[in-house]
Parts: sequence; C-alpha cells; structure tokens
Amino acid sequence: MTSICENAIKIRRECNHDYGITQHLWKMEIMSEKNATHCDDDEDDDDDDDDDDDDDDDDEDMDEDMDEEERRNKRRILVKCPDAFERTKKRYDEFDDDYAKVLASSDTKLSLNLLPKDTIIEVTYDYGDSTIIYLKVLHAKQKEVQKLLEYFNMEADTLVDVDKEEWKQVPAYSLPKEQQVDYYFPNFSKIFLGHYVPLFNKKRTRTSGGGRKDGDKQDMNDDDDNDDDDDDDDGYDDKEANSNTQKASGAASMGKFACIRHEKDTPFCFIENNCLDSDLLNCPTVMDINELLQVAEHAWSPKNYHKDDPDHLDYYRYSCIMRFICAANNTEGYEKIKEMIAKENSMGCGAKMLVFQLDKTRKKHPFDFEKVFPKTHAMLSNGKFRWFLYKKDILRVLVGRGAGYSHRDYERRQVLKTWKYKFESFHELLCAVEASWVYKGKELKADDVLVDFDADLEPSQPGPKEPTCYGNKDDCVQISASDKPEKAVTALAITEEDGKSILYSGHHDGTLCKYCLDDNQHLWTKQMYPNVVNDFTESHEMWGHFHLDKTPGVAGIVIRPNGKSQKTHLIYTWTHIYPGFPDVEFKDREPSRVKCWNSDGFLKREYICDVGDDEEGNRAHPTISTVVFCELYREDLERWVDSMIVGLHCVATSIDWKNNYSDFDLETAQECGEGNILPFFEHSRGEPMETWREDIGLVRALAVCGRKKTVLSYGVHLGHGFPLAIVLWSCEEPGVPLCRFNCEQCRINGVAGLSVHNSDVILADCYADRIVAISVEEYGLYPKINVEGYGKIGNRYYIDEGFHGRMAMSGPFAAMANEMQPTVWIFETAKCASNSALDHKDGKMRAFYMKDTSYDENDRHRFSGREIAIGSVRFPEFGGNPPSMKKDENPSCMIGSESKPDDFGDGGVIALAIRGKWLVAGFSNGTLSRVELPKDFEIGMETDLSCNHQASCSSLPSDMWYAPILDFEM
Repeated sequence: MTSICENAIKIRRECNHDYGITQHLWKMEIMSEKNATHCDDDEDDDDDDDDDDDDDDDDEDMDEDMDEEERRNKRRILVKCPDAFERTKKRYDEFDDDYAKVLASSDTKLSLNLLPKDTIIEVTYDYGDSTIIYLKVLHAKQKEVQKLLEYFNMEADTLVDVDKEEWKQVPAYSLPKEQQVDYYFPNFSKIFLGHYVPLFNKKRTRTSGGGRKDGDKQDMNDDDDNDDDDDDDDGYDDKEANSNTQKASGAASMGKFACIRHEKDTPFCFIENNCLDSDLLNCPTVMDINELLQVAEHAWSPKNYHKDDPDHLDYYRYSCIMRFICAANNTEGYEKIKEMIAKENSMGCGAKMLVFQLDKTRKKHPFDFEKVFPKTHAMLSNGKFRWFLYKKDILRVLVGRGAGYSHRDYERRQVLKTWKYKFESFHELLCAVEASWVYKGKELKADDVLVDFDADLEPSQPGPKEPTCYGNKDDCVQISASDKPEKAVTALAITEEDGKSILYSGHHDGTLCKYCLDDNQHLWTKQMYPNVVNDFTESHEMWGHFHLDKTPGVAGIVIRPNGKSQKTHLIYTWTHIYPGFPDVEFKDREPSRVKCWNSDGFLKREYICDVGDDEEGNRAHPTISTVVFCELYREDLERWVDSMIVGLHCVATSIDWKNNYSDFDLETAQECGEGNILPFFEHSRGEPMETWREDIGLVRALAVCGRKKTVLSYGVHLGHGFPLAIVLWSCEEPGVPLCRFNCEQCRINGVAGLSVHNSDVILADCYADRIVAISVEEYGLYPKINVEGYGKIGNRYYIDEGFHGRMAMSGPFAAMANEMQPTVWIFETAKCASNSALDHKDGKMRAFYMKDTSYDENDRHRFSGREIAIGSVRFPEFGGNPPSMKKDENPSCMIGSESKPDDFGDGGVIALAIRGKWLVAGFSNGTLSRVELPKDFEIGMETDLSCNHQASCSSLPSDMWYAPILDFEM
C-alpha cells in the first residue's frame, strides 16, 4: 500500500494537494462470514436482522441519520472472509453499510483468528467508491499479521516496558510540581498530551471536540456584565473535560524533523487534531524552546468569551482551528504567515487560522528549559534532525529526517527509544525523552555526527534560488496615498525634465498626475478624460482578484521628445471609451483618438483612428489597444521618418498566405480593405499611413525589435481570447509581414505585457506569473520566431487566480508583477532565452493547462522564473495604504464580522514603470510607491526622453466589448 500511495496514486492526485493513504483511513470494520453472506441473501431473509445485538441496532440508527450521499462518501476498511469476497465484490455498488458490523475500530488490536489465510482486506481511502484496494492475506503467521496490524493501527513493532527507574535518574524528575514545566505552561502541556483545553473561560455547552454543537446559536443578548462574573472561572471542570474518551489532539512532536524548501523551512513543532487531517498547532521554523513554550502557552490560553473573541472562534469546530507560532525576531516569516492566513480565512471555508508571536521586549521567563532538560535542549538545538513524537500513548525519540508525504513518518532504524505509556504530565514525558538519548548503547551527545542520518542536512525539496532583493517593504517610499477604487492606477511613465526624474500616472477616473521623483513632490493633476466611472458599469473584481481590463480613464502613456529637442517632451495618451461617452449614443460615436499633450498638460494635437466600415456596413470605430513608436521607411521621400503605430481592437481577415509570406503582395492585401494596425507620421498633424492587414486576430501587444527595423504583433482570437499568432512586420517595407508564429501549437496564454532588447523578447505570460522567452533569428532569406522556453514564478496556484498583470521595460531590463502579490520581479531581457533554468517543454496549451495554472510539487520548473530573475522588490500591499475592512451585515457569519472591501483585489501591483534607478508601482486604490534601485540599472538606460515607446500591451477583453470585424473586399 505504501508503494501504491507514493507512486501511482500520488501521480493521480498531485494536482489536488491531497495526502497519502495513511491520512485518509478513518476506521476499521470487520465483517464476519455470516454477515458477509447475509449481504447476498434474498430480501426474504431480512428478518434475520432483528436478531442483531444492541450494538448493531445503534449502528443502524446512526446510518439512518446519514443521508445517502454522506453514507456513500464514508471512508472505510472492511476485512472480509474468503468465502464471501467474490459475491460481495460483485455487488459492491448495492452493498448496504447497515450490514457492516463494527467488531473492531482502528484503536483496537485485532485477534489473529479474524485474519486467516486468503482473507481479503478492502480499503476505501478516497471519497465514495472511486478508489478501492483489495489486499489478500497470503500467510497467517503471527509476524505477518502483526505487520498488517501495525500499518492500520500505527502501533510500535516492539513496545518497551516502562521502567521508571530510568526516569528517576533524570534530575528533573524529582523537581517539585511548582518547578515543573506543567506548572508554568499548563495549557500547552495538556494539549500536547491530548487533553482537552477549552477555548474560553466561560462555561458553555460544547461538542466533545470543543467547538460549537451543530445547531447551537450564539446568544447575541449576552451582555458584558454577565461575562465579567465568569472571568475568574477556570473553564470546564475536570469531569466535563474528561467526559469524552477520544483525545482532543492526535500526534504531537517537538524538534527539527524536516528541512523542506530552504534553510528556514524547518518545521519544529506540531500538534495534529484528533482526525489527523489538520494541525491544531504548527511551528514552521526552528525557534528557541523557551520562546516556543511561551508563545504556545499564549496561543492555547482560554479567552474570555465575547470580550476576547475577535476571531469568532466559537463558530468553528475545535479541530478546525489552526494556530501558527512564530519567533519574535522572525519578522519576515511572521508577515508571510499573516498574508497566507488572510487569504485562506477570506475564503470563508476550511480551518480557521491564527498566528501568534511574542513581543521582542518580553521579560525573561522564570522557567529555563536548558537547565531542567540539558540533554534534550542540546539535541533539539544542535541543527541536526533530533525530535520526539507522541502518538496514541506511544512516545518515540527519533533521529534523522522525517519520512513520508508530510515528513512526519519514520523508519524503524531512526527510533532511539520507544515508550508505551500514558504519561500523566508533560514534565514526565520530557523526563522520558531526557533519558532516551542513547545510540547503539552509547550516550548520544549534541556534537556527535551520525553518518546514517546527519550526512545530508540540506533541503529535501529545494526551492528556487531566490534573486537579489533590491528593496523590501521598509525600503519603499510612498509617493501619494489614496483609498478610492476610482483612483486605480492604470498607466505609468518616467522621463526626465531639467535634470530631474519625472513620473506621470494615469488613473481610472481620467486624471493625469505629474510628480518629481527626486524630491517626492506632486506637480499637478489634470482631468484629461471625463470622469464617467459611475456610468462605466464594468466590474473591477473577479473571484476576489482585481481585473481592470478596460478603463474610461487613461489606458496608456507614452513619452516622446518634442521634435529634435531633448529638453522638452510630449505625452501621448489614449482611453478605452469612445468620445462623448455617455452622452453620445454608441451608434453615433466618433473614432477613437490618441491625444498628444505637452509637459504642462495642454492638448497639442490628436490622431484620429478611423479604419472605415465593418462587415455589416456600419462605421467600425474600434477602441485603441496599444501604441508604439519607431521609424518607418517612406519610399516617396526616400528616407526614414518617425512614426506612431496603433494597434486596434478589431479583426481583419485576409488572404490565406499559408504562413509563407514569400509571395506576399502588399497591393493585393491593401485592396482587401483596411487593417487593424494603423501607422501615423508622428510629427504631422495626425496624417495616417496605409493600414497593415493580415489575419492576426485582435491586436493585444506591439513591440519594436531587431534594432528598430521590425515590429512584432501579438493577436488573440475573437470571443474566447486564446492566442492566435505572433507576426513580424517589416519597417523597411511598411505593411509587409516577414514571418508568422501560430500560437495554437504553444503554451502561451494570458499575455499581460512584453519587453524587447534588440532581437530578444520576453512576454509576461499567465497574467504575469510566467515569462516566455522569444528570439527572432535569421533563417535563410526570412527571419524566424522561436519560443525558447518558459519560466514560472509560481505564485498562481489556481486557474481563476490573478487576472491582472503588468510588465514595464527600460533598456535591457524588464519588471513584471501581478496584482495577487506585491512582489516585482526584474529580468535582463537578452539573457532569458539562454538561461538553463527555462522549461523547454512545449505543445498545445490545453495539454499543459493544469501544469501551467496549478501548483505542482513534483514540477522542477515550478519556480524557474525566479531563478531566471536577476532581482526582486517587495512592495507593501496596496502601496502601504491598505483599505479599511468592511463590516459584514451579518456579524454571525463564520468568517467573522469583517472582510476585505470589494473592487480592490489582493493588494498587489497593477501598474509599473522602470527607468534607471527608479522603480514605481501603482495599486488598485490609487496609491503610488517607489523604490530606488542600484546604479547598475542606469547602464543601458534610454539616452533620450522616451518611455514606453518600444513595447506596449493591453488586456482589453475579446468578448465583453464591441470588437468589429472589418470589411473584406475581394
């Protein structure tokens, strides 16, 4: 069974974050031959059931209370006698649990006569009957049966008789009770041993597990005065606490038993719930034992009901409350746990998670673990794998790395000592541990190296090599603060003016703001587009994630020099709504425009994007998707001219050139009608050139590559929005495609930005959770587009996660982020294609769908993007200005009385700009933050005033906005 669990079954479940077989077994049921045969009897024999004993009746009553689906989904183990196996197997679907007589549970030792030769053990370890394993007893020897029982009951192979004389030799054993560990840490000591510890001081009727009984309602009329009367109550009395024979907790362990992803990922303590499917307490990193005892005691101290229950723990089952503890000096780990907990708790389902940490200025505790248990303290603090496990009244003292899926299992050779004893106190248990540090008959010391266990202390599942962190939360400077969703940052650009760095920020409400980054000064704010956010009904949030795919405000910003002058600059902007919205009806709308402003925010000229009629004969007037600038060769002038190229949100069909443009005829293509790429002469008064027409779908992104001699376009299908094609266009012969790459045969999906450096391109794929390295190479007479590989960041675990991503570039560097995480990843564009960490596997997107949108533990490329990145910057959520939590209308909701407000998403970055030493991030609440990068980033920086002019990408939807199909004439 272990082999099956760790191989075939593991592969089948690896995308579902499931556990091993041992964590799914609930109970063992023994079916006698009589009852097994009774399953196949005719209905006339049903009267025989009346002769069953009272226990059977109780079981039937229990089953009657369970609906059909719940009964079908019960996990179980049935041991069936050989004669009834075949018939029972054939009629499994009709098998009724009412006939399964529970003769032994998983906590009971089975007698040998219940497992004779040829007995079949049926194990149902998945929900329902979808996965069943049949095990056959080949031999009935005592040794074989004992091994089988050991697997199901998880008991020791050989149990050592308790000899308290060994404990009495431990000095701590003779300490008076007021100096023992249970005296100082009573609640943690109880739960470690499996005893019930109440959540609240006030007496309430609860389930045996400690949580609220099903159907109970909170008395909302309880006043605080009544609570005060119970503040001095010690909680549940001993009779109530011990009224249930089932333990409140399962396995408990202390000591370093694993090192998983990196040197700080070293779980040190855990207490599982009594179902063994979740933790009641978890310490994810090694910490000082004295501090661990203090913070764990604080985590388990009963609270004052109503007054001290901000987390509404009374609405959760006892086994569904998970406490994380963290060292006071581990600020980074504490913040990560808080972020994880906030995300999980906001879902309103699953376990309630809490995190506890002591104040750094706490006073020294009178109890000193090192003085009382010096050997155990030395062993647990020496950096090696030394730990002890207490489970089902069996204490094992172990050495070496934990085994199994959760690293909490062990091999027999790892056990130094086994004690089968129900310890009366935690102090007594620790005395037994203190007396157990003996290896092969010799006392084990802290500096001893056990070759079999201490040779490899490195991570067992090493994570990626994290890039250099160029800035953390404390290094980020807030430029401006906002808490309004209509002020969401939609576009950013950085340039220079009079020797100072200037930032322009566009917002959802149509405003454009200007800042000086050097002194963090706000210069001006102007309304460039009407504020029609209230009339723009599109939602900002999808499944809890920010997704601003179109805006009535500033959709994009490009900075260009003002003519040949390098002292002043021009600002180009565009929006996603038609002019006159909402006063002008859609059918009467005018063409979209790219507007040009001077550095003081005054309109200088407009570029009208008119591409004629659609296929129904109406004016097309598509919205603007993206804008780039480059030089195009004008044959009539016999020179190169500065040009602006606009990608439009429309579809242009074309002649089928069969992906081979060797016979492409520009005049024939132009005679078919207007295209969806529209060039302009930049310094004219909006004079357009001939459009470029080819079957490229909706234009999502444009980039100037090949030392500004070619333009790359990325298009998607109309409707479902899946990638269609990447086409390389000639600048020397404007409108002539040079080569085409069809995206149907690759994994590209969800492109949210791109960066170029000469002939190297990287795409911000999977909504900016992955990069795709692309190169343009000479291939015979024509260039060729190659997808070199993929690099996954690994933040996006689920398909619906993280819709809004963004990429920005400056010179050879690119920055990428997604709104689900506040971390920005920095890449060197030219070096990505040759990086050995790239995932080179490719094929149809659907074949890699689960791999690309889920968290796969066994995928060695799951974090390859982090290895490729040269640096990272971690901004604070929402730029350091998080929105206020909103009050729920129903305060009795299980997830608490507060939740995050709508329209703000997860608090990550939604807009980016990078230039030289400055990296600026914009957030969904309108806040702007910056960080100063090292001077190395000024190498290769743009020498002119331009910004965002070589690459641009839009996330315009393909199915929720009017996207016309242009007229096709033949």
